[in-house]
Amino acid sequence: MPAGVAFAGRADDAQFATLAYLLARDDLRMLSVWSPTFALQMLESIQTWGDELATVLLTGDWGHRSGSLANLAAPRNAPRAVVLQAALRAPAAELGQRLWPELALVSAWDTADAAPWAAQLRLRFPQASFEGKGLWATEGVVTIPYEGRYPLAYQSHVYEFERIGSGEVLAPWELREGDEVSPVISGGNGLLRYRLDDRLAVTGFFNQVPCFQFLGRRFGVDLVGEKMSPEAARQVLAETALAFDLEPVSLLAVDGAGQGRPRYLALFGRGLAGGAPLTAPLSAAVEDGLCRHFHYELARDLRQLEPALALVVDDGWTTYQKVAVAGGMIAGNIKPEPLRRIPLPVLQATLPEAAALLHDAVPVR
Repeated sequence: MPAGVAFAGRADDAQFATLAYLLARDDLRMLSVWSPTFALQMLESIQTWGDELATVLLTGDWGHRSGSLANLAAPRNAPRAVVLQAALRAPAAELGQRLWPELALVSAWDTADAAPWAAQLRLRFPQASFEGKGLWATEGVVTIPYEGRYPLAYQSHVYEFERIGSGEVLAPWELREGDEVSPVISGGNGLLRYRLDDRLAVTGFFNQVPCFQFLGRRFGVDLVGEKMSPEAARQVLAETALAFDLEPVSLLAVDGAGQGRPRYLALFGRGLAGGAPLTAPLSAAVEDGLCRHFHYELARDLRQLEPALALVVDDGWTTYQKVAVAGGMIAGNIKPEPLRRIPLPVLQATLPEAAALLHDAVPVR
């Protein structure tokens, strides 16, 4: 598709144009995306905008989106419009197969937080093989998929690994199965001993090359690519707590565990005034604060995250400890953290008022 899609006036219009160009093709063979949630959202958007997309394919005109997409020629393919209209009448689970029956390979993240969403994406394209991506960053590549494993891309950069816990720096040949490490890369792009904010477990060796499993972000949270940092969470919590006379506790990144889109839940304790503001204005303030951070706002624009919510409890620290213990921490080791990832089932089991708040919230469309 044309690179000009990136310059659409609105994120929704960029996504709409992307879908129009994809739907205009009947020879799609490979689909590569970073987050499986993005691909799933694209499929949902086809159903949401189905009639409008079919009209674009029939007429070659963007319609009311013409202003935002003025620099792009709309694709025109009447036979594909007919295929789309027929596919929209079929069960949602069959949409991907009906639209692109010759699709042979889907590539996406499939480890850590992405695992349940990758499983859903596989089901949406039963005609295609699925390959999980290795660990890639803007700064460099660490692992590649090969025969169901993720060996080190040892010819790409110079690699070292910091052992998490001890801080010891190891060469690749010093690693042992079971080590939990964070990669440090030096590459031809000029980055020397650059630390990546990722946690890896050594799962074994392919000949003498270490293989890894991606465990998640080391210091921040990255459910769908939003790259939320403890510093950003602390700032939003502090500002919101000050505005509403509350005590900041923690920002919980609630992993939907395949049951729904993830979202953030801000936890506050009652302030000295002892009251609690209305949930809607408090949640809106948290959402506005988080949207100041580019990657979070992008994830929201792409509808990969539900809007943030906020909850006020009587004893914030006790509630936080309860959630942390349920998540696997030892009570004596718990310390206040401004940002914590928590699976939805754990939240439902330990904080029923939060589970009810999430249940009652209107989902993104």
